[in-house]
Amino acid sequence: MQALVESERQRAAQALKSSEVRRQKLEETERTVLQLQDVVNRMMYSMSGQFSERKSMLRPSSSSSVTSGCVIKDSYRDTTFTSSDMTSNDSYDSS
Repeated sequence: MQALVESERQRAAQALKSSEVRRQKLEETERTVLQLQDVVNRMMYSMSGQFSERKSMLRPSSSSSVTSGCVIKDSYRDTTFTSSDMTSNDSYDSS
């Protein structure tokens, strides 16, 4: 009978020790989860700010690039016309 009681005490002590180790691991995991949540929240906030920044940077940029795109196209067309005018003038001069 005494051996059974001692065996049960040892089993209870091991269970208590195992429970304490698991509790510590759970607390550590909870801390890690909270840290990760904090990091993710900061990243999301930062990305949101960067997105807003880039969006505001692109708005004026896009209107000026459209304008510069038109100017480039216009200058290309002007160059093309000038080039064709020269070609047609050259052909008239050689005739």
